[in-house]
Amino acid sequence: MEQKKWHIWYNTILVLLCLVDAFFGYWLITSSGWQQAIPALGHLVVCGLFHGTLYEIQRKDHCENANLLIIVSCFTVLLPLYGPPVMLVIHTIIKHAQIKSDSYFEFEELVLQDDVDNILKEFDGDLYGLARDEQDVFSFRDLFINDNDIMQERAITKLRRIGDRNSILLLKKVMKHSKTDANVLAASALIEIEETTIKKIEKLKEHIRVEESKPEHTLELARLYSIYCYIGVLDPSLMDHYIEQALHNYLDYSQQVPEDIDAHLELGRMLYKSGRFEEAHHAFNKALKIVPEDTKSHLWLTEMSYENYDFLNVKEKCMELDTREDLPENCKSAVSLWANGK
Repeated sequence: MEQKKWHIWYNTILVLLCLVDAFFGYWLITSSGWQQAIPALGHLVVCGLFHGTLYEIQRKDHCENANLLIIVSCFTVLLPLYGPPVMLVIHTIIKHAQIKSDSYFEFEELVLQDDVDNILKEFDGDLYGLARDEQDVFSFRDLFINDNDIMQERAITKLRRIGDRNSILLLKKVMKHSKTDANVLAASALIEIEETTIKKIEKLKEHIRVEESKPEHTLELARLYSIYCYIGVLDPSLMDHYIEQALHNYLDYSQQVPEDIDAHLELGRMLYKSGRFEEAHHAFNKALKIVPEDTKSHLWLTEMSYENYDFLNVKEKCMELDTREDLPENCKSAVSLWANGK
């Protein structure tokens, strides 16, 4: 990728500057009197170029470090021959540590562990609540507008690790619209998510078969089927089967835990995406019976009104939703347009 090419180019320049400075440094040490002026001047020029190259690398990586640049300037100027090589090594170590930690977009992986004991431990813990907390993956979208290949690679890696519905939708958009290598990486990430999801489905089904099933097991299985339905990469012909499995498990769980509003919303969303609008409407209304002012339920019902060309009802609902503080960021513009339009 283009990002890697300029990294190699700039690092090569740093190495060459170290070699040139070694020449001037040796000349400076072995000469005396006025003859030291020429190697001293050459050393200062090399230090300036070294500093400028290092700054350019930091700027392109969006990780400017003024303190490091000051240290580099002082160290290289005061220590001819040894300064630039030492600072090059320090720069390489810091760079490697940044890439290895990769903490800028770090999220916890919401995946089941391979070990059965860990699965049981998580099920007895808070996996039920943990799986419900959706990652705000749409904060990644702006990264795919610019040409920073490294940041795009990292974002795709994190989206692959999160592997939830929103991550999949964003990866599919990148795969469809990106004109860089990011579309290939996004496609690979989707395939890996699909393969991992299928494995987790089989493992969880086996666990439910041999152990006493709990309601949260049923919900997690429904969510895994739902994730697969949003991918459809390897074998789209299986889509209907996985949709039915997801709906079956959502309905089963909703009967076991009827007060769970999130489960009703997820069930309604699956029914709506499957074209079963009456059942979806019923699921969203059940959610409203639990929490009458739930914003997400009202948003889904508003979208269903729009699909049914009931624009008067859409406007009325948007006028009410536009006053809410918990309205999702990605819905505000559309709601405001309908609420304030004529």
